Amino acid sequence: AQQFSGINAVFFYSTAIFKAAGMRSPMAATLVTGAVNVLSTAVGVALVEVSGRRPLLLSGMGGMAVCALGLTAILVAGDAAPAALCLLTVCASVSFFEIGLGSIPWQIGNELFPPACRESGMALCAAVNWCATTVVGFAFPAMQHALGPYSFLPFAACLVLAYAFTSAYLPETKGRSVGEIQEALAQAAS
Repeated sequence: AQQFSGINAVFFYSTAIFKAAGMRSPMAATLVTGAVNVLSTAVGVALVEVSGRRPLLLSGMGGMAVCALGLTAILVAGDAAPAALCLLTVCASVSFFEIGLGSIPWQIGNELFPPACRESGMALCAAVNWCATTVVGFAFPAMQHALGPYSFLPFAACLVLAYAFTSAYLPETKGRSVGEIQEALAQAAS
């Protein structure tokens, strides 16, 4: 879900997205997005031990889904939508990513895998993550060509599915041992 949330479509192609939305200075908007990314990462790190992993993942995915739908509406509206609204929506999406999908999957991965297979499990997760990043990076221009202003709808759908899956099957891991987490996962799967 991390890469299929559309975050790298935003990061890799933000200048083109801002230009399509009518921003007068798309490069400046991209710089603002980067600054929001850094600040939101700090907020996410501070919140994870206070709020727990599951609530942050769910709020992050839910917020990103709303932002993907909002960005779609802005791009569909074209010149009728204020260009600044595009920047605000993208920055909100980046913020939701950083408090949820940005860092928490890496922390949860370490908490879900038993010690005997943790290194291999996390290495596999990293490999899959980078493959997904590559797919999104290369596929997004074709998605834009095929779907036009609707190119963020597939990401919204992925986020909704990830939200439903997380809501149904992922237990809170904060303050729990690997054994307790494994037991909670087995209960959720049955």
